[in-house]
Amino acid sequence: MELAGDRAAGRRRQLGSALDRCSIEIGLLNHSVTGEPEGTCNATACPPSRAVSAEKYTPSHHGSSHQNAKSLVTDGPMTGVACPSLAETRNMPVLPFTKLHGAGNDFLVVEQRDLDGLGLPPAETPDLARRICSRQFGVGADGLEVVGPSEHKGALARAHLWNSDGSEAEISGNGTRCVAAYLASRCSVPERFLIETGAGPREVETVRSDSPDFEFRMTSDSRSCRVVESSLWLNAGGARRLVTTVDVGNPQCVHRVDSFDFDWPALGADLERHRHFPNGSNVSFVVVMAEAPGCHELDVRFWERGAGATLSSGTGSLGAAVAARHRGWIRDRATVRTEGGVMTVDWGQGVRLTGPARLIAEGGFVLEESLLR
Repeated sequence: MELAGDRAAGRRRQLGSALDRCSIEIGLLNHSVTGEPEGTCNATACPPSRAVSAEKYTPSHHGSSHQNAKSLVTDGPMTGVACPSLAETRNMPVLPFTKLHGAGNDFLVVEQRDLDGLGLPPAETPDLARRICSRQFGVGADGLEVVGPSEHKGALARAHLWNSDGSEAEISGNGTRCVAAYLASRCSVPERFLIETGAGPREVETVRSDSPDFEFRMTSDSRSCRVVESSLWLNAGGARRLVTTVDVGNPQCVHRVDSFDFDWPALGADLERHRHFPNGSNVSFVVVMAEAPGCHELDVRFWERGAGATLSSGTGSLGAAVAARHRGWIRDRATVRTEGGVMTVDWGQGVRLTGPARLIAEGGFVLEESLLR
């Protein structure tokens, strides 16, 4: 008889073995809504190559040279490349990355062992996050997820989150789904599995797996999603604002508004840095489409601590729904509409956030020598 602990250990070994086989080659996922590429090959003198199915792609172990580079295009016209990597042709330190988004909230996923292999000191990770997340001088993203082995019993991996400004964050709901998609695209994962985050482990359930598109349901314990202050008046943006503060593994400040016809990013920045939040706070502006028991829909805009205005936020959606339920605006389920997509929050065995994750691109980020000293 196989015990639960044995199954968990087996899953961790399976993941470790799969990650040992995984290598991110210079390639491109051409899966934008418009059909145009969402990334570019970070290499030179690239002859055209036949696109191959991701399901048939058999990567090799990460190393200093990335040979046999293949496109991971699963449909559409021939857009892949097969050419020597920058690490091969120019002897440069290249960090493999995968870019994904969850409802328009984009993240770069890298592996901790690649950072170790390149000799990046842990103290330089914040600077790496700032550089690689820069939309002008890097790859561009709202945050960086560093994936490595977990010490939590039963968790397949650990996701260490860094904001685009280099600050460390506890958890991102969208980022956790992106990490789940990263893992699911590279190895066999159970239908339900745990990912360790800075806010503790989160159970992830696969709702849909059709690479490059995925949908996951992340469950948080009800005790980890709680209202801190139901009705708090704060002076911000030249007026008194009524907010509800929530803890969903990270701090959330929820402010109900009638519309978004105002400079909400400016107000979001004021609230993020308000003296009431010594460590800063994420901010959600919520328009209640119809109060319970009617249509349970929330339209939300997000100002995220360490990232600014984003098209969506998973934990922001979670915080908005928790506040709305507490205040009586919704019941036990809500559709959360954001600028980047739609998610749902419902209460059952815990608080569940369901939403999409999509692979965008894979490639190599050239590290500056100053980071490695």
